[in-house]
Amino acid sequence: MFQGIPGIECAPGGRLWATWYAGGFGESMENYVLLATSGDDGKTWSKPVLAINPPFRASEPGLWLDPDKRLWFFFNLYPVRKAGEDLKSMEEKYSESRSYKEFVSQNNFIGSQLWAMTTDNPDSPGPVWSEPRLLTTEVYNLNKPTVLSNGTWVWPSASFKSVRHLPVSPLYSADNGASFRYRGDVPVPMAERNADEPMIVERKDGSLWMLNRMSYGIGESISYDQGGSWTEMSDTFIPHTASRFYIRRLRSGKLLLVKHGAMDANIGRDRSQLMAFLSDDDGETWSGGLMLDVRSGVSYPDGTQAEDGRIYIIYDFERHGAKEILMAVFTEADVAAGKAVSEAARFRVLVSKATAFNPRHGSEVAPADFIPADVVKPEGFRADSHTDDFNREASFKTESTLNSESWANARSAGRWGIVDGAVSVESTLANAAVYNNALQTFSGNGAGFTLSVDLCGLVLGTWGGVIFNYQDKDNFYLFKIKFGTPDYQVFMRKNGEDVKITAGKAGSIFNTGVFHTVTVGSSNAYEFALSISEAADPQKVILNNCLVVDQTRSFAGGYGGFVQGNRASNRMLFDNFSLEVF
Repeated sequence: MFQGIPGIECAPGGRLWATWYAGGFGESMENYVLLATSGDDGKTWSKPVLAINPPFRASEPGLWLDPDKRLWFFFNLYPVRKAGEDLKSMEEKYSESRSYKEFVSQNNFIGSQLWAMTTDNPDSPGPVWSEPRLLTTEVYNLNKPTVLSNGTWVWPSASFKSVRHLPVSPLYSADNGASFRYRGDVPVPMAERNADEPMIVERKDGSLWMLNRMSYGIGESISYDQGGSWTEMSDTFIPHTASRFYIRRLRSGKLLLVKHGAMDANIGRDRSQLMAFLSDDDGETWSGGLMLDVRSGVSYPDGTQAEDGRIYIIYDFERHGAKEILMAVFTEADVAAGKAVSEAARFRVLVSKATAFNPRHGSEVAPADFIPADVVKPEGFRADSHTDDFNREASFKTESTLNSESWANARSAGRWGIVDGAVSVESTLANAAVYNNALQTFSGNGAGFTLSVDLCGLVLGTWGGVIFNYQDKDNFYLFKIKFGTPDYQVFMRKNGEDVKITAGKAGSIFNTGVFHTVTVGSSNAYEFALSISEAADPQKVILNNCLVVDQTRSFAGGYGGFVQGNRASNRMLFDNFSLEVF
């Protein structure tokens, strides 16, 4: 029902290893860690070959190939989060002073443990692993160690933000991982501290540069004495959402940074637009900008570089919805060019997909064996097509049918009209909509539909979109976009109540004054593919086949139309309505 937060590593001979955690409805005591492998450069992946599933939470795993070509598989355990069978005893133990839930909320990282296993033959599909080894307690880590120029390993561990204000304290090993110890703590202002996920690179002048996830984005701390002391964490002013990023020195000596959004763009809290950049001056400036995945819901990149120079980045997509672990493969040349120029480049490579539905979330991609229930074709359904280019005149008047018997008001009686071949509406009510009753949509049992309409927002902040599977004014689906932003939303209106199915951000903003073609396609009942491109240039795709499914299985068919979301007049234009049913 949940999976995400992955890690990846490449063995000397090219075998790939991937890890992530799953289980439960989210990050919880039910989490367990999984490990999978690929012997064909990620074209196919094994089912999980190893699982870490203790009677409490296991999460935040990682993979790292050390200088001796040993593969490290590390993970974090949280024994204080007891399994269900231990709940009663824990409640009794703490009932005198505070409830069990309060205890967990205040102490859920007390006793956290960082464990590791290693193998000397990582190119084998079934390597021999060492016994699990406890490295340290009271910290956690999911990012790769860095080997310094003097041979010391530095592991960017942290205590996670907690009520006890424990420090960020990297681990060091001077004996190739035989033992670990702490050096200096990193001062992190608590007011800006977030989920500690630090990464460390050694700069060319010998200083250590730590970057860390902060509430404002990415913070930095510097050590000039190999970790003995650190400067206070401060803002890098690299725009970023509060989420994991990835930084690593490549074989060429350049730094690779994978983050959300362009280097000069603040995308707010949205986890979208996963991009790769290069720096040849230790992070002073960044160049390139390769888009790995533009969709909303992509997050938590980890990476590695093969001996031939290929770069592998692993990340998750919709941990509770699609529940996919994905991989991108590319080279420095691709990053520098800002587009795929090498034959090695591949994107959205599927590593794993969980198929169990998560009842917490109303929007999910349906698994291959998803069988809709009670799919009945609506009365009057027929395979056909209907288009309307609105190349006629229709005056604004109450209950206008746009000079066509096939158009009718769907919701919030507005005054619809046609001027210069495009539709507009005068309305003081939100979500004024019309629908076309010439054809009914339906999907499932071998049938499907494609609905599209061109939208143009004339004012910043205007919402507009399409309605589909329309039953009546209180029962239909609505897909709308907000001009001047990259925001989109999918709603279901059921029995007069609005229920949000999903929301996200497209790859770029929907510019005002520009017609955008909004398309909804469906061939499986209750599952819909949403796309948006510029009408004048269909190659400019802004949202590409965003898949959502209605878990409530409400409307298998109906009519299609369009909607203006704002309480104002003449803020939207509509043109080129098209509906094909098959």
